[in-house]
Amino acid sequence: MLLPQFSLDNYILIILNTNMNLLKLKLMSPISIYKNQIICGSNDGFLYSITDGVLNWKVNTGVVKGRVNSINSTIIVATEKGRIVGLDENGTILWFRTTGTMTRHQFVAVHDTLKLAYIVNEDGYALAYDELGNQKWIRRLRGVCSWSLKLRGDEILVISETGYAVILDAATGEKKQMTMLKTQVHCPGDFNDEYVVVHTLKQGLFAYRRASL
Repeated sequence: MLLPQFSLDNYILIILNTNMNLLKLKLMSPISIYKNQIICGSNDGFLYSITDGVLNWKVNTGVVKGRVNSINSTIIVATEKGRIVGLDENGTILWFRTTGTMTRHQFVAVHDTLKLAYIVNEDGYALAYDELGNQKWIRRLRGVCSWSLKLRGDEILVISETGYAVILDAATGEKKQMTMLKTQVHCPGDFNDEYVVVHTLKQGLFAYRRASL
């Protein structure tokens, strides 16, 4: 049973099972659970796997500050320096791909049916990969995009730092809707079938009704 975690001075203190085993590591990204493992990136460039308070493995992937995800048996992580990496449950790197110059704070989104992982980069592209590391599509966007991708159903919302918001088809990357907010955005947005909501840097919350291209 996973008990609460506590953040202490940039460290994560993890308490697991009834034996109260403790493991203190400088983990700088959100924690993900894969089968019986807790997996987390760090500022030291290593990805860590922990079970029952014991370190299973650590592997040098590069700095990871976003959430890890998985497709079937492949663990997928995006690094700050523009790489997406696939690993097995033992921490063996199966493949890696260079996706751009920077991929900051990537909470890797995975479509459970399509079996695709999605990321955006600071070169202004959204990309989709399968569990073998094959790039399935790439879509050129307008402006720098970082940690702003939102997957809902079969659609993806991406917002650039300059306020360009686009909804893409998750299977093909085709554009379904575009809006220019003309303001700075540094946070992810959210959306449903009718509305898009965006938290801007200086002008507060924007909400608008969706319209087709």
